[in-house]
Amino acid sequence: MTNLVFVDSVPKAEVPRYWSLLDVSIIHLRKADNFTQVIPSKLFECMGMGIPVLHGVAGESAGIVEREGVGLVFEPENAQALCDGLLRLAQDRALYDDLRQHCLDAAPRYDRSALARKMLGVLERVAAG
Repeated sequence: MTNLVFVDSVPKAEVPRYWSLLDVSIIHLRKADNFTQVIPSKLFECMGMGIPVLHGVAGESAGIVEREGVGLVFEPENAQALCDGLLRLAQDRALYDDLRQHCLDAAPRYDRSALARKMLGVLERVAAG
């Protein structure tokens, strides 16, 4: 296979370069209850770069993917569902383009600085009575 490359860990400064090479991101974790509570940060990086996601993580993060329309959710540890999602995105350019645009539209809603400012405003209002 010539279109798949596995690389060792890279310095954080090089990560955007590698992300820019992706057409699709695969985010998956084991099918375990403790993983239903996590939201992989890669999800937000993908959204910010307009990279649709094949998401094999159950729970809250799957809800974000579905609600924002930034990718396709598949059952964790289901290799066939992952392959089906890859083929669907490869064969349906309109779907791919739609997911890509949703990524770019959704990303600002998850900007940590903006969320922190919003939380600070709430705390200031509560403190002021």
